Amino acid sequence: MVGWMKACIGCWVTFHLFCFAVLLKNMRKLEPLYVISSILFPIAISFIPLITESLGPTGEWCWIRKKTKCEARDVAGEVEQIALWYGPLFVLLVLQCIAMVAMMITVYYRANRKLDENVFGREQHQKAFRQLL
Repeated sequence: MVGWMKACIGCWVTFHLFCFAVLLKNMRKLEPLYVISSILFPIAISFIPLITESLGPTGEWCWIRKKTKCEARDVAGEVEQIALWYGPLFVLLVLQCIAMVAMMITVYYRANRKLDENVFGREQHQKAFRQLL
């Protein structure tokens, strides 16, 4: 559950920065939604293994249990774990990386445009950009 909370908070921070830097929109009024959804969504996701009885003897630390002594593993539990954690986490990570690259490119071009509008020469322009990094 804590892992999902961290992932949700990271996604909301990335979304907020993307809206502010790329779309030039202030999303401050949505901040309560960020906090509430970062708490309620992981709680809802945490109940799915409980409802499907996939929790093992140690709870969420090792929540794929063996069905019987003869079976080596619970394939349905592994699919559930991938569907509830690894799959969405990978998709969110890729989306966050795309948003970060878009933000860096946008900020870079806006900084270049501002510097080009000034009287800076090319060397001063490159020096100012290096200072930004």
